[in-house]
Amino acid sequence: MNARVFSDWDINAQHFNLFREAIVDHFVCIMTRARRSVGSGVLVGRGGRAFVLTANHVIADAGPGEIEFFLRLPGQLAEVGSGAAPRPGVQVRWRVVQRLQDSARDISALEVEATEIPAPADLYDLTGARPVGMVAGISLVYCGVPTSAALPLGPGIHGITLCDEHVRHDPGLLARHRTMVRVTDHDPEAQVLVPYLRRQEGIEPRGFSGAGVWVNCEDAGSPIWRPRPALVGIIVGYIPAAQALNVTALPAILSLVNRSGAPTPAGSGASSA
Repeated sequence: MNARVFSDWDINAQHFNLFREAIVDHFVCIMTRARRSVGSGVLVGRGGRAFVLTANHVIADAGPGEIEFFLRLPGQLAEVGSGAAPRPGVQVRWRVVQRLQDSARDISALEVEATEIPAPADLYDLTGARPVGMVAGISLVYCGVPTSAALPLGPGIHGITLCDEHVRHDPGLLARHRTMVRVTDHDPEAQVLVPYLRRQEGIEPRGFSGAGVWVNCEDAGSPIWRPRPALVGIIVGYIPAAQALNVTALPAILSLVNRSGAPTPAGSGASSA
């Protein structure tokens, strides 16, 4: 799959905003019932079934019925500061019918009974999904709900803020920091490192866990530009030594979802690890 290197995004805000709107359609904010954990997720579909992909540690301690899902609000994203938009506050009450995990790569796939998906939220179709060629300089976009960017709404009350970032793939990140990256933190056979620059703005990476990393795939046969998001992987952690997010790539995700089989009770502890 060929992905376009969007150097023009730095000057073409319209294209970037259209692409951001497209990927946020698949975004899910995840909270545990007691608000003990907040993270991100990606709403995907495969074979007529719906799944929420996320980092396993986001929901590891949540029991059946303790996971809450929130989708984006209708309408275009409104800018609040730099690269931020108000909380995606549409709560959907989906029952988790199957819970799959790959603890080694820290990913989880929650099969949900998504009988209703309020527009503009939508499933990202994994059917036919293939890994993207990660060439140097390719544009990567991700969005999540960093807790350090929460907006104060009142005494002791904060509203979750959706933040996005546009970075470029740097294949030399691991080589430059290899001696400082523990083998237990990063599996180069199944994961990639993605630069994280928002700490310079005081936005810590906590809350991006479970978010999707996306590229836009060029439609060579169309004279009109349009967003065509392709999922690169799921953010599962932050590696301070490399100033990078650790991302479990698409092949491991497809392997996990392909093992779903027939639905089993969410509390059964089904695992691919």
